[in-house]
Amino acid sequence: PLPSNNGRNSDGGKIELTSSSGFIEVGNVRSFTESSLGQAGQVIINALNNITTRDISTTSIDGPFVDFMGDIDITSELGTVDTTGGTLNSSTQGGQAGDVRLRAGTDILTGDIFSRSVTGESDDIFLVSENGNIDTSQGTLTASTDSGTAGDIILEANSGKIIVDEIFSISTTGQSGSIELESNVNAA
Repeated sequence: PLPSNNGRNSDGGKIELTSSSGFIEVGNVRSFTESSLGQAGQVIINALNNITTRDISTTSIDGPFVDFMGDIDITSELGTVDTTGGTLNSSTQGGQAGDVRLRAGTDILTGDIFSRSVTGESDDIFLVSENGNIDTSQGTLTASTDSGTAGDIILEANSGKIIVDEIFSISTTGQSGSIELESNVNAA
């Protein structure tokens, strides 16, 4: 079965996957709440080597009164983080969406990534590669809200290239966040 944690009338719980000496390949993962007052839990994935994922989400199904969605935090100490097989999504009707943070020893490859709140604030999208490239050209990076403050989107490739397609930090009636690309090689 797929890892999931559902807070039907309360908070969704934290989901944590760890491999201290190997790699992680995981399908769809979700932490969500159906409560108008609940919040989704964090999704944390840590491995020494490569991490490959499909859809990962921390979401609220109901609720304009939800406080916070859980963060999505994926770290590969020495390997690659590849999320091109799905979408990373932290979203809520109200309140604050969660951060999406990816860190890798080598390359980061992504599809779509969303941090979204309808009436509250979206949070940040943060990608850091220590010794490889960041390639988000298979999808779109979006931090968005209709009426609050949109999150920042920050990409840092300390020893490699940054390759992007579309990046948006958007607030319809509020304030948009910043978009920063930092590479010691170049950005495309």
